[in-house]
Amino acid sequence: MKVHRHTRIGFICLTLIGILYGGLWWSQNQYYSHPSHRKPLQFDQFEPLVEYDHSVYFLAQRGQISSLWRFQKQTGELKQVRVISRTDPSKIKAQAIASLFKNIIPDYENKENKEFQVLALSPSGSSFVMLDSTFETIILHNKDDDRSLMLPPLSHFHDELLLRDGIVWSKDEDYLLLWDQMIIQRSNGQIKGLLQGKWGSWSPTSNQLLFVDQKGDLRLRDIESGVEKVVYTVDEQEKIWSPPVWDPSGRYFAFATGRYKDGNMKVERVHVMDLQLFHYVENERNSLPTHLTNIELSLDGAFLHYIADGMIRIVYLPSQELRVYDGYMQEKENKFPTFGFDSNGIWLASAKDFLFIGPSMQEKTMIQFPESLAGFYLSDNRHHLLAIELLAHGYRVSVVQLP
Repeated sequence: MKVHRHTRIGFICLTLIGILYGGLWWSQNQYYSHPSHRKPLQFDQFEPLVEYDHSVYFLAQRGQISSLWRFQKQTGELKQVRVISRTDPSKIKAQAIASLFKNIIPDYENKENKEFQVLALSPSGSSFVMLDSTFETIILHNKDDDRSLMLPPLSHFHDELLLRDGIVWSKDEDYLLLWDQMIIQRSNGQIKGLLQGKWGSWSPTSNQLLFVDQKGDLRLRDIESGVEKVVYTVDEQEKIWSPPVWDPSGRYFAFATGRYKDGNMKVERVHVMDLQLFHYVENERNSLPTHLTNIELSLDGAFLHYIADGMIRIVYLPSQELRVYDGYMQEKENKFPTFGFDSNGIWLASAKDFLFIGPSMQEKTMIQFPESLAGFYLSDNRHHLLAIELLAHGYRVSVVQLP
């Protein structure tokens, strides 16, 4: 693993982050083998479908057999849920998701819902959105009062998976953002507002929504009052080239900008801002937009993480130290998480190493794997790791007990 370390002063506008981390740390790196407490599984394909109720559900394929699997984050167990019958390969993912919802929604198959498929389930499971076979009737069903509410039709959509991906719930589940177009109030199914832009991103702590407006500026909308304000204005040639992402506290957010050079768009900057005076900029080396992905912020904006041109970049914002790790080139967002945040640091998959980076960028290698990590999931208590290794043909999946 190549690790490049250097400290340099980034560009800070108006103020500095005041974030302190403390606690004990390891005096030296410790290396572990591959202590899986069960035999690893090998699949031709392995893909996450839905995360619900402390569980992550996956679609797996081995030869001609497709199956649903569940990683229970409370116990750290990986179990097969069911085998899926053969179907049209182009429809297997949609069928798997429909099968999954039948498993986790007890009344899904009642007589009233026979003509509908569930598109999305709210994080708490209190509501779900259904679609009929014509793609013309969309229903929001609230389980708490057993009411079904008709939503505005979207007959020009004919891709079920795109429809699923376009449903985003607010933190308290009072509102839904549908396909970057409509803000729907869950209690009555009525349109609360229309989004004049793209890339809507809910605050994790309030009913506020960041989005890129039709002029290309970054705008914040308060859903209750309807008041909007511009929080970042692009210049004449600048464009925002990534959806905004929030830190878990809802205080900071990050996004990337770029401009056209010689007819090609190049990403030049990754920004971290708050809604007051703080503005940090990490300068990039003219990355292609498709080569800059996975922008994330840890709690209170302490760590900035993203992947650029196949390299993992982590910035510890209190000191502005940048560290670069081996990653991989990817033309689109990785389907597995390659990092995860805790209150005092970041978990990271870098090539064959599973790392923890703590306060002041102190690093510990937790596990070394035989093959490169495609991604991972952690149990809630951080005792177990679901590791997905990338093989020449397929994936190796194992549950590993952390030291």
